[in-house]
Amino acid sequence: MKHNLDELIENIIWTNEKCSDFMENEYDKDDMLELVKQAVEATYMFDCNDCGISTFNEYYLVLENIWDNYGCGDGMLCIGCLEKRIGRKLRTTDFVQCHMNTIGYGGGKSHRLVDRLTSNDQIK
Repeated sequence: MKHNLDELIENIIWTNEKCSDFMENEYDKDDMLELVKQAVEATYMFDCNDCGISTFNEYYLVLENIWDNYGCGDGMLCIGCLEKRIGRKLRTTDFVQCHMNTIGYGGGKSHRLVDRLTSNDQIK
């Protein structure tokens, strides 16, 4: 499973912000280790079921019929692995129109996901 230090740090910061009142109080080593453990677990829950890379910046929602036919249930797939299963590049019309699929949602999105969310590819 491939993760980079920046991603792990981003997750630790996210976890820290989520528990900001924790940081305002005194804490001991065990509490801090638990906080880091939560951040690491959050990082690994975004691994692609097929190739193992982190999908932390490729969090998206496709139409139900696409996921039911090509997805992996409750798991995660990177854009490339979902496209490999489908046999074509994802199009804007494959995504559910919701807040999660907006460019600014949830921090940064991968260049690949932004490309698919904003492409004007037509059905060929």
